[in-house]
Amino acid sequence: MKKRFMAGLTAAVLFTGSVAAGMGSVTVNASEGEKEFSGITLDLMTTNENVLDGLNAVITAAEEKFGFKIELDITGSGGEDYNNLVRTRLASGDMDDLLLYNSGALFKQLNPSQYFVDISNDKELVDRLDETFLETVSADGAVYGVPFSSSQAGCILYNKEIYKELNLEIPHTWDEFLENCKVIKESGQTPVLGAFGDGWPGIVTNFGDYYNVHAENPDFAEELTAGKAKWAATPAGVKSFQKCGDIAEYLNEDYMSTGYSDACDRFANGEGAHWIILTQVLSNIYSLYGEEAVSNIGAFGIPGDDPDDHGLTVWMPGAIYANKDSENAAAAEAFMKFYISDEALDLYSEQIPPDGPYCIKEYEMPKNTYPAVKDDMQAYFDEGKTWPALEFSSPLEGTEAIALIQQVTMGEITAEEAAAAYDQNLESSAIQLGLEWE
Repeated sequence: MKKRFMAGLTAAVLFTGSVAAGMGSVTVNASEGEKEFSGITLDLMTTNENVLDGLNAVITAAEEKFGFKIELDITGSGGEDYNNLVRTRLASGDMDDLLLYNSGALFKQLNPSQYFVDISNDKELVDRLDETFLETVSADGAVYGVPFSSSQAGCILYNKEIYKELNLEIPHTWDEFLENCKVIKESGQTPVLGAFGDGWPGIVTNFGDYYNVHAENPDFAEELTAGKAKWAATPAGVKSFQKCGDIAEYLNEDYMSTGYSDACDRFANGEGAHWIILTQVLSNIYSLYGEEAVSNIGAFGIPGDDPDDHGLTVWMPGAIYANKDSENAAAAEAFMKFYISDEALDLYSEQIPPDGPYCIKEYEMPKNTYPAVKDDMQAYFDEGKTWPALEFSSPLEGTEAIALIQQVTMGEITAEEAAAAYDQNLESSAIQLGLEWE
């Protein structure tokens, strides 16, 4: 039994004002006073792991504008269970009108052309999407999805007060970053906050460095998936592991036992000049300590060796897709187009401050945007210095990443040994996925 909820009844913010205002550069044709899709109900498949306050606010506005109703089909938890359910329902023809799902490699495994509406011909819509995001919702020359929420990044957050106190400049090479860490350590403060106790925070140094791996070999993801490229044979790839060892002397002594929540508290209170982490932490800190604490945090991408190519590794948002076989495909497309309008983005942001830039061109970030996002991360997007994390370009999953990176950080193995072991781990993943591996 599917659990469906009338999204409009649970929205935290009711739509007010002119329904024609705030559309930015996106327009949806409907005569004044006319409800183009009155009497239609759209179902949208999602999970209970998604924060839906922003979505509900946009749905309420869309229902008022178009006359349709949208019911959320909340299927349970996410992860592999959700992936399997999506595949099953697509294959059986039981998919809802709209689907909220991953962008990137997992989406592309679904055979998009068979199941989803190609929105490529709507130039006004597609031209509004950031090129980096566009790559993650495209397959075989067609475009299928619009971003569900803001992006986030795997990057280096820094304490602005400490940087000001020590007269430090934003580093644009890895060596410059290590020099900053040395100065901070000599001042008696912790240069880099580590939170390896929960596993995943410790791997962001490596995973968040993918911009630099891609910069060295733009075909790395495709070649890695085919077994033609290897981490151990890619200098930038080996260096990504080496960076985990480089920061070891600058971490807090208890980094192996410090968890994510404790690290949020410490970083908000100035116990650490840097934290290499996903920018979702900004919302955690804001919820705990408010605007003053989060305003003292800046952000920069994990630097490589070229100061003129300092970029940002981005975790792209999931996307909303329209079911190709839906009887209400036109209404679903109208909702997707409205969803990325300035009006809708403003409504969404009122409920959920963005953890990264929206993947929408020419959208002015709202006033409640964290400075690290609005002032720092947005600049990378504006300058075209972003690239999605590897998981958005390759389906390979390395189950040993956490253990290997911890070993490098603790000095138990070298970066070269870790990279070679990770290649073996990925080969197992390739076999499980049925990929040809050279």
